[in-house]
Amino acid sequence: MRSNTPSSNTPSKLAFSAASRCVTAVAAALATALAAQAQPQQLQPTPQTQDRLQIQEGPPMRPEPQAPQAPRRYRGMIVCEKMADTPNTDILHVPLDLVVREGNAEFARPTFNATGTRVTGSELGFGTLDADGKVHLTSQWSFRDFAFHGDYVGTLTATGGTISGTQTWQGPNNVHGSRSCHAALVPAPKVEHAAQQ
Repeated sequence: MRSNTPSSNTPSKLAFSAASRCVTAVAAALATALAAQAQPQQLQPTPQTQDRLQIQEGPPMRPEPQAPQAPRRYRGMIVCEKMADTPNTDILHVPLDLVVREGNAEFARPTFNATGTRVTGSELGFGTLDADGKVHLTSQWSFRDFAFHGDYVGTLTATGGTISGTQTWQGPNNVHGSRSCHAALVPAPKVEHAAQQ
């Protein structure tokens, strides 16, 4: 008699075995992919990233140099006492021009003969202007056999200022003297040159 028990190699068992192998292969592939994602990835820098890193790692950028400041010009009057040993002279009252460039100051005013009737040259003074506006100026000039010296201090701002000081002189036969001077200054008007046609 034939047995009704199905054989171990029936089509249903073969199909189930093939499906199991397929699921196992898919599971193994999925596990491999998950493991690869779990590991940190090392990214290769792009040329743009390399340029950016080189810029960041380079030396610190220096600030651009500032353009030099425009000269500050002042105009005013200086008044000095009468010279005691020259009876024919009067109180000195003449214009004075002063300019400041990068913390350095200089001024000019006309000088006169003993009677004050003729211009003989200029008194030129030089000095410095501090950050707080304090100015110190000195000058030297000569007329005939006399040597003159000026020493002035004061304050200057963007709207003007004042300076005060003393003029001294030394001449032949031990003739010497001194007098005090004071000057008031305001910003000089800006001269605009017409464009050439």
